[in-house]
Amino acid sequence: MPAALAAVWHAQHLLLAFDRHRDQWELPGGLLAPGETPWQAAVRELHEESGLHLPPSPSPVTDTSPDRPTPATNAPPSTPPARPPFVPNEETSAIRWWDSTTPTPHNAQILDTTLALQIR
Repeated sequence: MPAALAAVWHAQHLLLAFDRHRDQWELPGGLLAPGETPWQAAVRELHEESGLHLPPSPSPVTDTSPDRPTPATNAPPSTPPARPPFVPNEETSAIRWWDSTTPTPHNAQILDTTLALQIR
């Protein structure tokens, strides 16, 4: 069962989606469609579940927004970036930016949050 997950970080905040069928917070992701690469599946699932967009092919992601610090600054802003308004759908009822310096959210998929913390 090949699947892909998207771990999207902003400073110490991790994007989580609330899966209405499993009743839990988890990383956006899902099964690969026929002929789809893991990157393509992760990009597609991220968009479907959160409304966020990433480049369609694996490449360094460069954020050129005015909120992005230059190398001379100490750290990125502590609040997550603005995003398109979230629209609940058949699979995902909500999204949130979890501050990873706080306890794991209630009903979080522990495997997803543990994995995301390891790859950060």
